Amino acid sequence: MSILFVPASYSQSLVDGVSIGAGYSFDDDLLGRIGVQHDLDYRWLESDRGHLAVYWDASYNRWFLRDDDDFSIIALTPVLYYQFTQPLLGGVPVVEFGIGVSYISDRYVNDRDMGGHFQFEDRIAAGLKYDAVYLAFMYVHYSNGGLYDENAGYNTALINVRYSW
Repeated sequence: MSILFVPASYSQSLVDGVSIGAGYSFDDDLLGRIGVQHDLDYRWLESDRGHLAVYWDASYNRWFLRDDDDFSIIALTPVLYYQFTQPLLGGVPVVEFGIGVSYISDRYVNDRDMGGHFQFEDRIAAGLKYDAVYLAFMYVHYSNGGLYDENAGYNTALINVRYSW
């Protein structure tokens, strides 16, 4: 009987956070983002100031363009973050950085040639963690890193909320 619960317990450890975000591109296009996360539960450089850690972020991103040419991005990004111990405004400050891979549904975005469907997702963020809730301001850049002849890139800024358990 206990063998029936193995997949359920494994899936619980695979995902330990969910997130939702909204913002705008630098072209004033509305975007939405949902994601799931997995914290690696390992800390480096622990001190009385804070610690360094890593989590994985898998996300689905939807852009609502002015010309009704909406598009989607699926991304997988390892995120390196530093969590401070000194409270600020009732929360704990966090800064993060990540470079991952993504698939974009259309290689043309607002008359920009992204070069192809495969892109990199580069991101930096800063925010405050309140127990299980992390509220952050994120800057995300998509480009192909020179893999294709064309490499227009796409920049976004958003507010992201993550709940972890």
